[in-house]
Amino acid sequence: QNYNKNMESVDLEWGKKCDPIKLTIPFIHCNMGGEMIYILEQRLYSQKIRKDKIERVLEDTIKQMYNPKVFQELLKEGPLPSNTYVKGIFHAIANSSIMKLSESSMDKMYELMVMGFKYQVTSLTHPQDLIAVTLNHIESNRILTNPGYTARVVIDNALIQMEEAMKNITTSQFHIIRMLLLKFFQDRRTKVSLFLTEKIQTDQGLFPLAEGGQMPNDILVEMPGVVHYHSETDPTSVETQTFVHPLVRKITTQRKNNHFDFETRDVTLGRNMYISQTEEQQKAAHAAIGKPERRNNSKRPDEQAKHEKTTNKVTTEAENNIAQEQDLQTKKATSREGDKIAELNYLGRVLGTKESDVENNFKFTPFNETTPGSPTPSG
Repeated sequence: QNYNKNMESVDLEWGKKCDPIKLTIPFIHCNMGGEMIYILEQRLYSQKIRKDKIERVLEDTIKQMYNPKVFQELLKEGPLPSNTYVKGIFHAIANSSIMKLSESSMDKMYELMVMGFKYQVTSLTHPQDLIAVTLNHIESNRILTNPGYTARVVIDNALIQMEEAMKNITTSQFHIIRMLLLKFFQDRRTKVSLFLTEKIQTDQGLFPLAEGGQMPNDILVEMPGVVHYHSETDPTSVETQTFVHPLVRKITTQRKNNHFDFETRDVTLGRNMYISQTEEQQKAAHAAIGKPERRNNSKRPDEQAKHEKTTNKVTTEAENNIAQEQDLQTKKATSREGDKIAELNYLGRVLGTKESDVENNFKFTPFNETTPGSPTPSG
């Protein structure tokens, strides 16, 4: 099966019918995976690795991150995974290219991934802001891929799939998803030097909630200081009173709430914190690559045939790559969850490396004691 067929076989309306636990897993994968790409990019360039190797590592990692076979596994029924299991998956993904990370390096990178996404989830002012955070991660990763390459094909399909799925998730479901994500992050308080410097994390490893800012654009969200009194005897009787709440003066504007359009999206959580780019530079980078092409059933038959021929040429390359990537020999998972090892090994077989690339492999140690943005020694 090629990539497009794999993506089309996944039900895009799973948001309407699935339990929140099943909905939570793709958000963990896309957002923490996005953080991993940010960290790898920053560390590879800071250590002056050859540019062609950097591009190869990022392309291969993104290709495996958004592999449609992996997405199908993520959408299967199952309990909320543990951090040990999730770290094993990302270690397999990170090692699917010519770059090889040690267990120690992966441990440090995983802590950065966890704390980065935890900060974003903690800072949400509305459950549906998770849409913007997720799209910020996927779209920023997409900039690193090249047109016509397998990585661009799979990330475009993943982006379309996640967009359609998130449109079917209700606000109440997003609220439950956010609570499950916070449960996933519970008791993880690794101090990160970048966060400490930016004063968004305390010396205890906590993220203090900011007061004020923009108001969510939701009919159910009212300005602080509005109180409704409901009658015990008459359900239709509601008395409303207002008072001047001290937080009102700290509220700036009301958000546009257009989470699906990067140009007008006013939630910046989920963008790359490890690079220095202005808002204008980020928008220019997104505009330069355009949006992923969606299937257009209104095309004339001859145009549709031409389009499918071009698509099949790209996806055939993807199919060949996947066929060569089935023989990964992964190390045994050190997970405490014995029932998860089989699943981890299966995904490990999907996330393979090519035997022909062995001579180009290189060991990479992204962190040391003075690495900016890394977990602090006391963390």
